[in-house]
Amino acid sequence: MNKIRWKDECVTLSERQIYLANMRFEETDEWKTRPVVVVKSRGDTCSVMEITSRPASYESDVKILDLMCTGLNRESVIQTKKRRRIYKSSLRTYLGVLSHHDMRRVENVARLCQ
Repeated sequence: MNKIRWKDECVTLSERQIYLANMRFEETDEWKTRPVVVVKSRGDTCSVMEITSRPASYESDVKILDLMCTGLNRESVIQTKKRRRIYKSSLRTYLGVLSHHDMRRVENVARLCQ
């Protein structure tokens, strides 16, 4: 696990954690703050999947069933096709954690949709 600094606190970054992150649009230089779930952490980067409150549009989208500990305030979907590597410095606000059950579902769908 990797530790990152947040407002004079040391936070351990690990899989399943949900953050608000500054995400850059691929086709432009614009940024938007989006919720993401950490999938893997290495060095000064981490692999994340974007989360949206829009209904599932693709077979690869996974609805979050256990919202209680996520810190999200509405029904949400993890977009497994939107897996990206970002710098840890792009992570802004810790929201919560994805349940083990939901993470297993995300991993299974991501594996099947590769």
